[in-house]
Amino acid sequence: MKVRGRKILAILAVAVILMIALTLHILSTFVLVNNQEYFGVEEEDSVSNIIGEPQSEQAHKTDSVSSSTNNTQNEQNRAAYWVSPYGIIEYINNYELAIIRDAYESIEWDSDFVSGDVEVYNQYVTCFRRLLECETTFLVKRSMGEFYINEYEEMNYAYPSPFNSVYGGMSNTYDPNDYVYYFFDIDNDGAPELCITDEVRFIYIMKYCPDENSFVMWHEVYTTWTRLLGSRKLWFYSGTAPSIYAFIQLDQNGDKEFSVYFRREGYPDIKNDYDCILYMVSLPVFAECSNNIKPPESMKSKSSNLWGLDYYRVTEQQFDELTNGFFQSRDNARKDIEKVRFSYEELFGLDLIEKN
Repeated sequence: MKVRGRKILAILAVAVILMIALTLHILSTFVLVNNQEYFGVEEEDSVSNIIGEPQSEQAHKTDSVSSSTNNTQNEQNRAAYWVSPYGIIEYINNYELAIIRDAYESIEWDSDFVSGDVEVYNQYVTCFRRLLECETTFLVKRSMGEFYINEYEEMNYAYPSPFNSVYGGMSNTYDPNDYVYYFFDIDNDGAPELCITDEVRFIYIMKYCPDENSFVMWHEVYTTWTRLLGSRKLWFYSGTAPSIYAFIQLDQNGDKEFSVYFRREGYPDIKNDYDCILYMVSLPVFAECSNNIKPPESMKSKSSNLWGLDYYRVTEQQFDELTNGFFQSRDNARKDIEKVRFSYEELFGLDLIEKN
């Protein structure tokens, strides 16, 4: 009986060792995949970092004889029906590509951050100081309610301040020093608006109406991933895989006029035994539905409806061509926005005419 018991214990010990080894193997594989950013969690302009390019496509790039046109045609011939996580998705043809290209060429991607009329700049600084000091209320259009700034949603409770002298400090009461301010003419009316944000949860864009001596919430943003792109423009990045970008055009009242989305996602193609990247774009989606472009049925049948939005599959070269204006505008905005970014003390404690 003792011998039999020892054999059982030995078998159990071997089983435990095998289970531990298998667990360690799975964990090491998981860490390796994440370290390689296998699914493109970090935002990268070079999408080859997302998952790695197919070997045959790499061979095309090293062949100096092949033209870019041949590369595109070879890519389509090789994988016209790559099996993605969403099923079989066919490339659009040249005629359908021209429809998207024409729509994108009508978009004014570029934007800037201008301070507006210098003569009213200081006057508006003084007015917005009253708002932030809770001396007056502002109107929220969607609810038709009036609020003091310290009463409104994300600003009515404490949050770590990026400007506190002690990192991560907390304010027990409302403090205008706890926020970042962007002060520029976002609605293109010649006078500046005040964008209030904690750089994490929200952006509140306030407009001063001199005729009524009142304030109104011009636009609200509730996400870490949506950023200011300049006058009447926002841009969005998903922050995680798949990489999703959006260009958002606002009208003069701060309402969304239209948006357009771009998507790239890496996934393993088990059938063909290589990894690949799925490039997809949308047509502009207008708030006024009658302005939407109606694609032909042949194009519509190739679309993939993801989260209520129709995407169309394109090659990497086509994706880069179509989205070039957006990414250039985004890169410029990242630099240009710094000239209109202030702390409370910088904006409301100093005369900033010379800076702008």
